[in-house]
Amino acid sequence: MKLPQRPPDWTIALKQNLEAITGLLSQQTQSLNQLSNKANEENYLYWEQFKYLKPLIAGITPAIAWALIKLGRKQKAKEIPLVDPATGQKFIYNIPYSIGKWLHQIDRNVPLAPFNKFVSEQRERFMISSLMEEAIASSQIEGAVTTREVAKEMLRTNRPPQDKSERMILNNYRAITYIVERQKMPLDTKMLLELHEIVTKDAIDKPEASGRFRLPDEEIVVTDILDGSTVYTPPPASKIEERLNVFFAFANNDDEYIHPVLKGIILHFWMAYEHPFYDGNGRASRAIFYWYMLKNKYWAFEFLSLSSIILRSRKKYDRAFLYTEYDECDLTYFIFFNVRAIKRAFEELSKYLIRKEAEKVGSTRLIRKFPGLNARQYQILSQALIDPNKHFTINNHVNETGVVYQTARTDLFGLSERGLLDVSKRSKTFIFFANVDLPRKVGD
Repeated sequence: MKLPQRPPDWTIALKQNLEAITGLLSQQTQSLNQLSNKANEENYLYWEQFKYLKPLIAGITPAIAWALIKLGRKQKAKEIPLVDPATGQKFIYNIPYSIGKWLHQIDRNVPLAPFNKFVSEQRERFMISSLMEEAIASSQIEGAVTTREVAKEMLRTNRPPQDKSERMILNNYRAITYIVERQKMPLDTKMLLELHEIVTKDAIDKPEASGRFRLPDEEIVVTDILDGSTVYTPPPASKIEERLNVFFAFANNDDEYIHPVLKGIILHFWMAYEHPFYDGNGRASRAIFYWYMLKNKYWAFEFLSLSSIILRSRKKYDRAFLYTEYDECDLTYFIFFNVRAIKRAFEELSKYLIRKEAEKVGSTRLIRKFPGLNARQYQILSQALIDPNKHFTINNHVNETGVVYQTARTDLFGLSERGLLDVSKRSKTFIFFANVDLPRKVGD
């Protein structure tokens, strides 16, 4: 990956052109507002993009315009306790109007009206499917090579992983489940190390580094997975525990209000920045984000796969991290990317729910035709009608719905006894599939 160009020192341009800048601030208010909107609202522009903006004020250079933008950003910025060990500078962030607007939209969408009935009927099935999607995408971000179909088949059937990629996905799935179960607990060293051990079990080049912080003789750098170039050097290992204590205090402190989505994103960045482990830092960082969202009762995040959006925009995700590091610890670049990604994930989830609701309307024929079935059985029949070649197993049904084995067995054999599914046996496994006359029986 080609590394971003570092911004010029805006304070130099400010000092060298103080008289001109003072005049601009007093006389060109409208033009400066237009410049600020382009730099901070439509996107939060980094120097690489900003310097190519069409000049809005005659006679000023990109360096002077950048100094004006940086001056405005600095005046409005808020600090967090994360400190760059090389410069001693605290990390900062801004909340441009567009981010505030998107956060409001996210808050409004958290209940997701289509969830109300849909979730009450199929919560376990849908949540499990979403957790699978997140586990797969988070692993693929870190280099796992497999298809969604193969990975989901492994998770649904409890098949042992065949290689490191599948092991990473299984570990991620277990890690997210771990987070869901501990969403009300404070974050501390014990929880973080347990999470890391789950994430890296049998999926790390140095097995003894699983479940512990990296050691001073394990100083590492973050490299681009495509070309191997160094993109980031984390703080020294000797300071990890001391710095993480500050991280935990920030994560668990609810006295000073920061919008929960913003704070979750900051924790995501902070964990990745500290890079406390030999490997598995990215997966742990994204899991911490989910922990914070669920801790703050943003329960709809259980049904989102943010990593799926990140995976599609991996270069932008990486560059947002580097922009923050290169531009005076300004977290707004990383926040801007992630808020937009979350908004997009909610939009996709809403479309999915609307589509599922439409499918459910079509399945009312099943309810009229075959009264007395439960919601899980109607879902099986709906899937069988959509895909006549699909087959079902008891273990698959357990993993998709979260019910116990005997309940899953009763669901499937109940449909078989009514002549809606056929059943065969392969080795010791019962295989269920749509009866050839199912479409006619539903249509009659």
